[in-house]
Amino acid sequence: MGSVPINLPKYRQCRRHWWVERSYIQETTATVAAAIFEHWNFDKEFVKMIEFSDDPSVAPEEVKEFSTALNIVKTIVPVNNPFGEHSISLGINKAEKAGYDVAKLQAAIDSILEKIHAQ
Repeated sequence: MGSVPINLPKYRQCRRHWWVERSYIQETTATVAAAIFEHWNFDKEFVKMIEFSDDPSVAPEEVKEFSTALNIVKTIVPVNNPFGEHSISLGINKAEKAGYDVAKLQAAIDSILEKIHAQ
């Protein structure tokens, strides 16, 4: 099966985070995923939510809350240390600043960690 060209330049909106990925390939996992989902004709809001999840502050208003929530989850569950103490702390802090119910978030994290440790 041949490769299909994907237009990535329009996804260069997020500016502050994921500099390591950008330093190697000039894109982030989020911008590449957004381009793929757009190519597969996923819902435009779904694509935008992912596209701006690295930096929700620059997201269009219609997806800002979703991008913020996804950013918080990505912070808590990074690929290099999912559910690490520092990652959880950073995620909780972001959630608090965004006005989310941190008690519910902490309860969800605790429940997931319980299941992980029970295995």
